[in-house]
Amino acid sequence: MAKLTAARQAVWNAILNYAPLLDSNGNSVFRQQLRFEAEMPFMAGFDVDSIEASLGFGDLPAITITWGIIQTEWNRNTDQEWTFPANILFWTRDHSYTDPESYAESIIEAVHAQNSPETTVPYVKAATGHHPKNGHSIGFFSTYFGEEDDAAPVTRTELLTTLRVWKSL
Repeated sequence: MAKLTAARQAVWNAILNYAPLLDSNGNSVFRQQLRFEAEMPFMAGFDVDSIEASLGFGDLPAITITWGIIQTEWNRNTDQEWTFPANILFWTRDHSYTDPESYAESIIEAVHAQNSPETTVPYVKAATGHHPKNGHSIGFFSTYFGEEDDAAPVTRTELLTTLRVWKSL
């Protein structure tokens, strides 16, 4: 499996198994999880508007993860360090900070610390060999779903965390 695929799946596993992001039945609080396993959304004209157009108010909360621009840097003769921003976008009902703030905090905790039941090593560190880099960016944006006369208020949160792997060539 490609290192980037393993890293992306590790972020998903961390988020979908983190107790504060599970409901009372042990299911993810995110009703809609846009995983894009079959195709890369940015290759098919991915943009936030197209994702929002595919979601309904009943799909919320919803979440997706995409990559930003991947940077490579040589370190020694045959090794590269790849750093790649994971853009975690999620949508919640209403124009409120309370749920998005709580989810953002829990997602950061999950990406840094959530491990599988079989090990004490966090999912992301197991997949990449490293914890995520320190520092995260979080933005909150108000939007609406639906037609103008019947539009429902929604908050889109964009959380950026940077992962890294070593690649021997």
